[in-house]
Amino acid sequence: MAQTEPSLFHSSMSRVVKSERFQANAILKLNNKEVAWSKLPDAANWQTDNVTITFTSNSVNWEMPLNGNIYSISFPNDVSVFYGLDRKEMQDKLLPILNSDRTIVTKSDSIKFSIDKLLADSIGLRYGLLRQNTYKNPLDSKLVCNSLYPFESLVNAFKDTLSCNGLYPLKMVYHRYGYKQDTVKTDVPSLMKTLGAVGWSVWNLKENNEIALLIQHPFWGFDHVLFLRLENEIWMGDFYSFVSNYNLLNMYKSYDVKNTSSFKYKIE
Repeated sequence: MAQTEPSLFHSSMSRVVKSERFQANAILKLNNKEVAWSKLPDAANWQTDNVTITFTSNSVNWEMPLNGNIYSISFPNDVSVFYGLDRKEMQDKLLPILNSDRTIVTKSDSIKFSIDKLLADSIGLRYGLLRQNTYKNPLDSKLVCNSLYPFESLVNAFKDTLSCNGLYPLKMVYHRYGYKQDTVKTDVPSLMKTLGAVGWSVWNLKENNEIALLIQHPFWGFDHVLFLRLENEIWMGDFYSFVSNYNLLNMYKSYDVKNTSSFKYKIE
């Protein structure tokens, strides 16, 4: 399904179209005919009130009517093309701001009930395996945030950091391009804020004592991916950023449902 977000581009598009790297990966059309980039009017003359930008899983299309003509720019749905940064550069910019010194206080309600009484809401199915879940207290239908149900609380925290903070801090190995690894210490609310990912779709798959979480950008074709397990009241695991949807799809085609790590190691 296409998503239209023109407001997100108005401040950046005039700069982006001047990049040789962007031009090499994009196509400019004038009235549906491909033309040279020199045919695009100077940004100072653009009329952006009627600009439309449409995202699909594979491509982005920017279209602007101007002086009786239609200018359109199409390029791959790849955030690195738009911002002119490859995956390594984006990861390098993210690394210094990932760590959080905030001391997380376990936020846990005191209501106890059998885990089989949890109200589980599930939305969608991705790659035939992952779901968007929320878990609610059967007594008041509020999102569960309880140390008796750590994995369910963790899923809820990624859905709504105000209702639950994930109970425990995160300590993850950040796997970066070129097989680089860095230890990151943070917590769910801080991570989601740093990633700018509040409100994004979060898909999960739990197997045994490990849970996979895919934080999906609402229109760019990438996810941030986490694999977490609970050890001594710390969420331990692995973190991968800016993983393309295309790569994820291919990985899940060969994913062994009985072994979460079989997917994890393919990301590298």
